Amino acid sequence: MKEITVSQKGWIVIPKELREKYGLTPGTKVYIVDYAGRLTIVPAPKDPITEAQGFLKKYPPKYAGPSIREELIAEHREEVESERTLVVPRITAMPWSRDQGANDPRKSPTTNRDTTRWSLKR
Repeated sequence: MKEITVSQKGWIVIPKELREKYGLTPGTKVYIVDYAGRLTIVPAPKDPITEAQGFLKKYPPKYAGPSIREELIAEHREEVESERTLVVPRITAMPWSRDQGANDPRKSPTTNRDTTRWSLKR
């Protein structure tokens, strides 16, 4: 551990062996992090996106079951299968022709709508 003195302007000089070890050259950007009561100098990545790519691959997943995406797709498929038969109301009589279709046995007596079941075919 090296002891460094802060100048009147707030500057510090990083020792040469540490600059060489971490590849700090003139113009290199660094972050000063205040964490848990300590100041830490961290070199800024040149391209943060490239630097961050794949950094989680070294950690194995804790949950080894099917993915949430796969579970949602399977659930959606089950819902689609259960909804293949629908009740589709069909209007046969228009307001201006009230007496057409009044005696149709397929119509519900309370709603006057066609209650025929339609099946979706794919």
